[in-house]
Amino acid sequence: MATLQEQVQSINERLRTFGIEAIQEIKMTDKGGNQIGQIKYGYRPQYVFDSVNEVLGPENWRYELTKEEIFETQAAAEVRLFVKVDSDWLCKGSHKGQMQIVKGNVGDAQKGAITDAIQKCLSLLSIGSDSGC
Repeated sequence: MATLQEQVQSINERLRTFGIEAIQEIKMTDKGGNQIGQIKYGYRPQYVFDSVNEVLGPENWRYELTKEEIFETQAAAEVRLFVKVDSDWLCKGSHKGQMQIVKGNVGDAQKGAITDAIQKCLSLLSIGSDSGC
């Protein structure tokens, strides 16, 4: 069985094979939703989750939602990431995510905030670390 480090390398190799189609541009905005000029790049969530599921197996990683908040214009969530190593669950840490509420759709913003937080947690394992290259 491959070590966690080897599995992370396999996930990143798989992500690279998708090329530019897997990369998203994230325009940073202020509280009012106005772009503030800064642009970040990252892998699209579905590519990351599919790659993690393929390499680790969907039964070998999970998250726990530890906090969720709804503000006037955005949803925020904090999650903890767990990865099964041998037969033990390793908690790599927690991260917060956020998503703007668009056209009053709070549910989509909540889902987006959770997804954002999970991807940030996966980055603690160096998954998707080269998306900006």
